[in-house]
Amino acid sequence: MLRRGFLLIRKKESSIQIFKDDKMQAIIKSKDGIKNTALNRRKSIHEKCLNCSCWIPKEVSNCKINECPLFSFRMSKGKQDAVKRQKSIRTYCLDCMNGQVGAVSDCPSSDCPLFIYRKGGLNKALGNYMKKNFHSEANILSDWI
Repeated sequence: MLRRGFLLIRKKESSIQIFKDDKMQAIIKSKDGIKNTALNRRKSIHEKCLNCSCWIPKEVSNCKINECPLFSFRMSKGKQDAVKRQKSIRTYCLDCMNGQVGAVSDCPSSDCPLFIYRKGGLNKALGNYMKKNFHSEANILSDWI
């Protein structure tokens, strides 16, 4: 379904809204239970680090697990390389699935903050939706902008 301002993609039992500002709506685990929030890659990594540290922000800043692929992106501040950030998400997901590439696609943890970016995220999801539902990118982009 295409509307001005955002694109709604339904996948399995959950729905993901893709916004123009490179954030997706996701249902994730939080300190107070399940919440629906807008996530970009930077915020997704920070939320995962908070999850790992029992939602104690000071523990995220004092993290000693420098072998973690997300370690250098944990504070979600400063200039970050977007390509390296996406690769670190992919590496984390591969580690979580014991190095099984196919298992990353079939990940059952849909409430994980990294879930929506495990295979490339917004750009890949939008590209796949466009290929599947539109004959030309010009048709969707004219409505998208």
